[in-house]
Amino acid sequence: MKIKRIIAAVMALVLVGGTYPFAAEKTVTIEKAFAEEADAAESSVKFACEKQTLMQNEPVKIYAKNIDTATCKYKGQNIRKENMTVTEDGCVFEFKAFEAGEAKFVVEYIEDGLPKQKEFLFTVSEAEYKDENSVKFACEKTIVNKGEAIRIFAKNLGESDCKFTTLPVMDYEMERTGDSCVYEFMTFEAGEAKIVVEYIEDELPKQKEFIITVTDEEKTEARRGDSNCDGIIDMGDVVLIMQALANPQKYGLNGSSDKCITAQGLKNSDVDDSIAGVTNNDALKIQKFLLGIETEL
Repeated sequence: MKIKRIIAAVMALVLVGGTYPFAAEKTVTIEKAFAEEADAAESSVKFACEKQTLMQNEPVKIYAKNIDTATCKYKGQNIRKENMTVTEDGCVFEFKAFEAGEAKFVVEYIEDGLPKQKEFLFTVSEAEYKDENSVKFACEKTIVNKGEAIRIFAKNLGESDCKFTTLPVMDYEMERTGDSCVYEFMTFEAGEAKIVVEYIEDELPKQKEFIITVTDEEKTEARRGDSNCDGIIDMGDVVLIMQALANPQKYGLNGSSDKCITAQGLKNSDVDDSIAGVTNNDALKIQKFLLGIETEL
């Protein structure tokens, strides 16, 4: 009779959706196991790298999550200025590639009591990384006349961190405005001039080279009416204009005569603004100026 009551009770429990006590215990254990496995996966060490292709001296960051920063170590090849910053859930490794080629960064760490390591390989191009704080240069011209000044513009260049080698260029003068400066050189020989700037940037020695072609033509100040570029306005200028127009093969630009008009002479000769180019009207206006009929050229 007692056995029948037990069987009836169990069947009634099943019919109303009940479960056996041991079945309920088994279900909770499986769910707990899955939860623990998910928690373990979430707490495992993870890495993320923002890029694998770099320029020389370009900064790169590697992010590490759930890593024990007290025991981790890092090393590398062809890298410099390594640094580790601890974050709320891990750390950030930052460094710069040094030279073109291949760079390597290795993190050694402990996880679940076991030593592990993570390796990152980078391809470093020949290009030099530049940002708004990098040193920048600009040269206004690479072909000048003998005796003509050359200006080189530099930005973010500390005067105490640089020196110049000039061959064969005269000493320079420097004018600074804020984070920019202008270096002015004077050429004194025809041929090839070289200006080499040696400077320090980001704790590294660097250099920038400029090659300047210096023509044999003397630099003269532009002066309207001075056709022969002798610094004086006289009838010689009128005569040269007439000769260049009448016999251009001999007295024109690049003519056979050593007295031919130069490119600067042509610019100086064009004093009649009503007509483009050098004409007889320019010679006439210079002549009127010498006679006092014209007050200015």
